[in-house]
Amino acid sequence: MDTATLSRAATSPITLGILLGLVVGKAAGVLGSTWLAARPAFGGLPLTVPWSSLAGIGMVAGIGFTVSLLIADISFDGSELEEAKIGILTGSTLAALLGWLIFRLLPRMPARVRTAGAGRVAAPLLDLAVPPDPATDHRTGPQDAGAVILWYGDYQCAHSAHAQAVVEQVRRELPDSVDVVFRHLPLADIHPHAQVAAEAAEAAAVQGRFWAMHAELYRQHTDLTRSRIHQIAASLDLDLEAFTTALDAGLHASRVARDVASADASDAVGTPTVFVNGRRYRGPMEPGPLAQTVTEALLLVAPARGTSRSPSAGDRTAEA
Repeated sequence: MDTATLSRAATSPITLGILLGLVVGKAAGVLGSTWLAARPAFGGLPLTVPWSSLAGIGMVAGIGFTVSLLIADISFDGSELEEAKIGILTGSTLAALLGWLIFRLLPRMPARVRTAGAGRVAAPLLDLAVPPDPATDHRTGPQDAGAVILWYGDYQCAHSAHAQAVVEQVRRELPDSVDVVFRHLPLADIHPHAQVAAEAAEAAAVQGRFWAMHAELYRQHTDLTRSRIHQIAASLDLDLEAFTTALDAGLHASRVARDVASADASDAVGTPTVFVNGRRYRGPMEPGPLAQTVTEALLLVAPARGTSRSPSAGDRTAEA
């Protein structure tokens, strides 16, 4: 590639055509086809991202080395092939730079521009099959929290006990933004006392002390015999007669089974299994990474939320 070749390429219809196709055509194609698909007359499909982000994606789509070079090799030879390759390299480089610039400027754009189309973005695919139910799930946190940590645990599981500490730390770090939901997943084949511990938590819930019992069960997870569970109940000032009757009769076994069924539906086969806003959390069970995932989930909540907080219902109590 010499000066003469570059000079010839600067005015070559082949070079300029490829350059415009990669830099302008690809972006226009992505934006235009999306706009058409989103029109009610053509099906009214939801967007995948706001328009500003789509502009950056459309620009990045102009980076085309391998396929473009293959087509050029098939279509041209000699000096025309050189001009085509210059157009491809220049267009791809320019598309990459412009795409980077768009994404770099996104946070600085006016909110009206940055969020244009956000209301029509499709809801993300969720891993959680059974969403939180305010009427039946055990929750602690603001009802209008932007992030919901829902996790399945086993009261005899050491990893679940660690997760309890991690989730609680994240909740305390973001008290106005995080709602925590707990569901039972006793692994009875390896933890013989997990089922009765889960039912004990439900028996405590009837007396308004679920979260206190929950915390104590995890604090003493290495020694959850039936006698120890009764000692915990006594320390929480529960009505021991009603508590014992509930355990002996298995009154809350169906409630635990419902949680287990929801876990099966979400492919949660081990403990702990954690979901953040319905998406399965697969990172390290440590406060930093989990808090980062929660923060990212909060940023994805499109609608602006008010500052007022309403009190929780049911067992959303000050003991949390």
